[in-house]
Amino acid sequence: MSSILTNTSAMTALQTLRGINADLGKTQDMISTGKRVATAKDNAAIFAISKIMESDVAGFTAISESLSLGSSTIAVASNASNQVGDLLTEIKGKIVAANEGNVDRSTIQNEIDQLSDQIRGIVGGAQFNGLNLLSNGGENVDVLASLDRSADGGTTAAFITVNGRDFTENAGTYGSVGPISTTTISSSDPDAVTSQSTTLTLTNQAAFLTATEDTLTFTFGDTEISYVNESGGNQTDDDAAAGIAAAINSASIEGLSAVATGGGGSADSTVEITYTGTNLLSFGTNEADLTNGAVTGEPTSFAATSARTTADAVTESITIAGGATIAANATDEVTLTVGSESVTFELGSTPATINSEATLAEAVATAYNALAAEDQIEGVTIVNNGDTVEFTNNTTSAIDTFALDLSGVNVTAGTITATGSNTELGAATAAGAEYVIAGGTVNEGDSFRVSIDGTDYEYIAGINETVNDVAYGLQSVISASGPSDVQVTVNESTNSATESAALVINSSLGRTVTGADNTGGEGTGDLFGLSQIDVTTDEGARAALSNIESLIGTVNRAQADFGASERRVELQSDFMSSLIDSFKAGIGALVDTDMEAASARLQALQVLQQLGVLSLSSANPAPQPTFSLFRYGHSGGRIAAPAPPPL
Repeated sequence: MSSILTNTSAMTALQTLRGINADLGKTQDMISTGKRVATAKDNAAIFAISKIMESDVAGFTAISESLSLGSSTIAVASNASNQVGDLLTEIKGKIVAANEGNVDRSTIQNEIDQLSDQIRGIVGGAQFNGLNLLSNGGENVDVLASLDRSADGGTTAAFITVNGRDFTENAGTYGSVGPISTTTISSSDPDAVTSQSTTLTLTNQAAFLTATEDTLTFTFGDTEISYVNESGGNQTDDDAAAGIAAAINSASIEGLSAVATGGGGSADSTVEITYTGTNLLSFGTNEADLTNGAVTGEPTSFAATSARTTADAVTESITIAGGATIAANATDEVTLTVGSESVTFELGSTPATINSEATLAEAVATAYNALAAEDQIEGVTIVNNGDTVEFTNNTTSAIDTFALDLSGVNVTAGTITATGSNTELGAATAAGAEYVIAGGTVNEGDSFRVSIDGTDYEYIAGINETVNDVAYGLQSVISASGPSDVQVTVNESTNSATESAALVINSSLGRTVTGADNTGGEGTGDLFGLSQIDVTTDEGARAALSNIESLIGTVNRAQADFGASERRVELQSDFMSSLIDSFKAGIGALVDTDMEAASARLQALQVLQQLGVLSLSSANPAPQPTFSLFRYGHSGGRIAAPAPPPL
């Protein structure tokens, strides 16, 4: 049917052309923007995913910058620690030279001081953007390393922790809070524990325990010891003391013993309790059933303090005899000869009157011990015992002769002699003192002390330290200022969380060594001991060798730590770069335009557009034949019928 109102063909052609134009516009947008999903209306799901991924890429880019900053900071610390290590090695060469005989030690010491100042300058200047990993007290530094997204969409920041160091010379402050509960220092030798004792006083009463079954109860650790009046009558405090001592001894607690002393009559009696065990032993008493009298003087605990000597010394004596009339003066001189060494000194004024063999022996021992250490004969100590002077050889080498020349002592009648039971002092038997730092967590401020002949050497742990750090720290402190004859080595823990480290102390002399620990201190610097290097004396030059070895070991461990951290940050930085590239590629696969396909489609749509326009042009003239039906003819006033179309 033909209609002048509705041109169906033109409408169809127009709709087709509109669709072609829309597709053509979209294709042109894809080509011009380079994205097939440019807005949420293009593909809402893909658009949301791409935006999340783009935000992650922005975060990863910031993380890469953080890693670059962290890498630079660590690199500065690593390079500085390497330079410090090189300078310490150079100082070691100077110290070795100072141990030779014919050298100018003052000049060498000046060079060492200059190198030490250079080390301090390097440590002070090893900062990047204000952060110095060599002098931040050992604080952790967290480098932002990743942004981890979970399946539920949540994100978590991940960090690489870099341990700072304390390259200072601070001695630290020993803690005073209380014993360490997790990591302690103790001697491995149970026979070397210093005896500890306390005295219980039983107040005198005519009837201390008044009736049968009256009881005194004591607790030692987990063991309860009771003394019961089983005699059927009144018991005195002397009876009770004896019974208490017997009960303690029969309990067979390792290291615990007791001795009773009766007061007799109206005097109080006592029980002396001695403990030589290696564990902390709590101690208490229960007087609930005590009708008369009282027990006082008990401690709350026996601490376990380790002590031992590093050598078993040999002792011989010289007896002063002769029965002469002695009238010695403070200025009288005596000469002590031990092996090839001799020392002459005045008797002094202690005791005030020297008029017998015993007082002369006391004066000799007192005056010798008052001499400065460098004036004494190394390794030899003397004490008086009645009219004898006892010589102790603490060295591991035998001494062929020892003698005491008293010819300078004033004698008004007769003669005095000094004769020894032997002419040779045997060598001491060397024995190393090993101290165990128990495996476990080391907390900041944990304080460890080794005492050598009463002189304390302390190391206080800083942040993130292990039992190995403690052992090496004690080695450094002892090496820095300890006796030159003391050698300290470390047996490392292979797993510091569970296994112990050991500090082995050896000496050619007989020295008493004790160990202790506490909490609540302030950390010791890694370079403590640098300022103690003094090669101007023989003793100082020898001690400096051990000191510098400890310092080099400490710095070497720091170098390894920084190197491992630096490598990890570099690896993470490389991974982050590849991760960003992977994310960008993934986003492109989701939203980018396939330019080859888009180009081909553009050409096809352009052809279709042209065909659509042509089709619409063809459809528009379609109503024209209808108009021909209504042309007016000239015969009879009627519309003439159109002529048939030509064949």
